[in-house]
Amino acid sequence: MSEQKTKTKPRAKKSAKKKAAPASGDYSAVIETALSEGKAEDIVSLPTLEQSGGLFARMFVATAGNPRHAAALGERVAKALKQAGCRAPAVESSDEREWILIDAGDALVHIMQPAARARYDLESLWRFEPPGGE
Repeated sequence: MSEQKTKTKPRAKKSAKKKAAPASGDYSAVIETALSEGKAEDIVSLPTLEQSGGLFARMFVATAGNPRHAAALGERVAKALKQAGCRAPAVESSDEREWILIDAGDALVHIMQPAARARYDLESLWRFEPPGGE
């Protein structure tokens, strides 16, 4: 019996292509898309660089209809941020999922149920109006 050696082509190495992170950590479009695709309501985006002392550039506030919706939105936003190259967004939530906070570095995302959003009124706290209404 003769031995036959079959030549196999070496497998090409799969290159793990990562999506490039947005310039200067700006994940605004990623966050807005994730919130709107997840059916968040009343999405507000506020510039906060001056008010936050440079800690974060933008804040998003969105409403979720119920605790399950809030949890799903939080998961959707965190997943989208990770896929876009954000290094481990921090997610905090109460047990009731009344308010979910996602820290994405230069952006904060607040997902709130209607009662919590009305109670805390974050938009009024973070809107910058110069003294004298200028």
